[in-house]
Amino acid sequence: MSEDTPAADLPTNEQLINFHPVYDAPSPAIRTARADLKPFEPTLGGLPPEMRARVEARLVDASPASRQQLEARYIEEELLNNAVNVRVMGGLGPDATPVQREVFEIANEHRLMLDEHARLTRELEEVVRYDTRENPETGEPEPVPVYRVQGDRQTAYEGRVRELERLMRVLNEIDKPKRLAAACDKTRAQMQQVRDQLAERAEAKVVAEKMLREQRVQHIADGIVKSRRDSLMPAPK
Repeated sequence: MSEDTPAADLPTNEQLINFHPVYDAPSPAIRTARADLKPFEPTLGGLPPEMRARVEARLVDASPASRQQLEARYIEEELLNNAVNVRVMGGLGPDATPVQREVFEIANEHRLMLDEHARLTRELEEVVRYDTRENPETGEPEPVPVYRVQGDRQTAYEGRVRELERLMRVLNEIDKPKRLAAACDKTRAQMQQVRDQLAERAEAKVVAEKMLREQRVQHIADGIVKSRRDSLMPAPK
């Protein structure tokens, strides 16, 4: 960090981390601007089926008077959530800061573990049939579920589920704070480097203007000297 720039001038860790996940974080998608494109107004019918179903489910109890306003808000929320998911799964654009990249990288690691945890849990809970057995206490027959995953496979799945839960705790409680702190330091270092480069460029412009002025003055002075020399030379006979 430059001695001329106080540390307070640079953002704190909290300020760097608390960015908007869509408006502040560049998308990995490459977009080409076109002047003939009209502003896009999202509609319920234009949403993918899953997104549309979620919006419609939230509008079930909406009154006719508030439906239009709520529909627009829910559509915007769906699009924002989708934009966040795109960044989590696909990474960020080239202009992202180190701390922005780290935030989304951690979120993606957690997402992958959470998806695996959900998949294994669903498979462990999947019932293929029900057998009828006698209840030892009442003597009455009762249905007993038979799960698809059994034996050693069940033991392995259950162990992996517990391991994923441990890894997610470690990621969020131990690794995440350390990684984000390091990413904040790296971001500030990059910001300071940019500041130093801009300061050097500004200083160089001042020096260049001074040099150009000196060159102009020297050029004028040379002209004055030449003029005076010419006036002192004797006229030709």
